[in-house]
Amino acid sequence: MRQKIESQRLDKGLGFDIISIGDCVVDLIMKIQRLPINKESVIQAEDVRMQCGGACNFLIMASRLGLKVGAIDRVGDDYYGEFIIATLKDENIDVSHIHVAKGENSTSVIVIVDTKGNHAFIGVLGASMRLTPYDIDPDYIKNTKFVYITGYTMISQSALNAINKAIRLAKELHIPIIFDPSPELKNIPKNALEKTISSSKIVLMNENEAKILTRKKSLTEASKKILHKGCEIVTIKLGAKGCLVCTEDKLEIIPSFKVKLVDTTGAGDSFNAAFVFALMKNLSIKDAAIFANAIGAIKVQKLGAGKNVPEKQEIINFLIKHKLRKFLKLIKPS
Repeated sequence: MRQKIESQRLDKGLGFDIISIGDCVVDLIMKIQRLPINKESVIQAEDVRMQCGGACNFLIMASRLGLKVGAIDRVGDDYYGEFIIATLKDENIDVSHIHVAKGENSTSVIVIVDTKGNHAFIGVLGASMRLTPYDIDPDYIKNTKFVYITGYTMISQSALNAINKAIRLAKELHIPIIFDPSPELKNIPKNALEKTISSSKIVLMNENEAKILTRKKSLTEASKKILHKGCEIVTIKLGAKGCLVCTEDKLEIIPSFKVKLVDTTGAGDSFNAAFVFALMKNLSIKDAAIFANAIGAIKVQKLGAGKNVPEKQEIINFLIKHKLRKFLKLIKPS
């Protein structure tokens, strides 16, 4: 049996800007001196911090930017599940369709970060991987402008079936899909990966993922190959080098900002939320990429993600410092 957590709907009757499907997890963040960790090494961590992770990063960032967001997922009836729901509710995110699975554990991720800001993940799969088509409420999908999907949710057959239902509903309702294949793309069935890309309006990924997906060394060739699978916008995140954006008409690399790197965890999720937000505010694709690069640059200066994704005042300060005042109109005062 599934239990549904009830929450007040955001601006009841007005619907959502974005709903995410799956991948609500807890991150346990450990900072160490160096990566990789060799066999039989004894490594001392500074401490262990707990934050929401995965799609929660995208949701929190989108909500802080002023979008109305909700989530469809499953968590366990454990402390982590309670933490995920409480954190999202505190960030004004609708959790009415996050189901609590009795007797199951929530999905968690051990995040190991070194002093150079590099990280590695150890996933402990839980309830989110057992998302089912029954968890996908057509009325909930109908009530949003965009659907957000990541590849992390597509590595189990049950969750993949749920994603396929969400994609079918979104296409029937002409709701655009935003897709981030994630580092798990190697573990996603090829036909499912191709179908999701071809069904998406926007595909966002990092440089390594683009090369794995297309088997192209050239990012220009890789982005065009992904675009020709059927999506409208391809964005490849390049870390400190910025990002590449590709459409049928144009391909351009947008440089990032020089900042002190602490931890890249959640930077891609924050970028994704900012990029989509900017496009929803009718910015050009180039300006959306500049704004998203700024949000990603703010994030990498902080350890962990979740509630450590950029806050409104941090964004305002960064935009002013880097002479990006034209974007200030996007940020509504608290």
